[in-house]
Amino acid sequence: HISEMLLNESKNIPELRKFTKFHPTNVETAQKEIDGVIQVVNNLIGSLQEDDGIIEDFYSRQKSHTLGQLTQIMKIDQIDIDTKVQLREKDKIRMVEHNSDLELKFYDLQISMPSDCKDFLNQLMLKDSPTAIKDIDSILDVESKILTSKQLSKVGVLEIMA
Repeated sequence: HISEMLLNESKNIPELRKFTKFHPTNVETAQKEIDGVIQVVNNLIGSLQEDDGIIEDFYSRQKSHTLGQLTQIMKIDQIDIDTKVQLREKDKIRMVEHNSDLELKFYDLQISMPSDCKDFLNQLMLKDSPTAIKDIDSILDVESKILTSKQLSKVGVLEIMA
């Protein structure tokens, strides 16, 4: 939440818009720039601490997110061919093939999978609504689809819908 506030505030605060050189020719100038950024960040944190609405919003979002993750984890062992699943935030998912492996990137998470999973993931990317695992057209057999779904659910890439 603080990073969101910093991003918004950076539009109006020159110290946050300026590139700070960490290997300068003039160490004193660089230290002043760094001190300026630290002061701005400290002021923003101080103003955030005084705003109960922002703090309550942050905690409620975190609580909701955490409860959602726990609910997903409890459902993982119940996944079968009829379970409906859906990718979370498809626009944050990137796939890169390396030889016989597929590297899935989701935010800062990186998962290495067999390249055979690419077809399954591509089909999930095309879906706009929750889909039963058995209805996802892929070269994977049913057991592999279920196993892949469980693994992706554990790390938060795939959401179990029913």
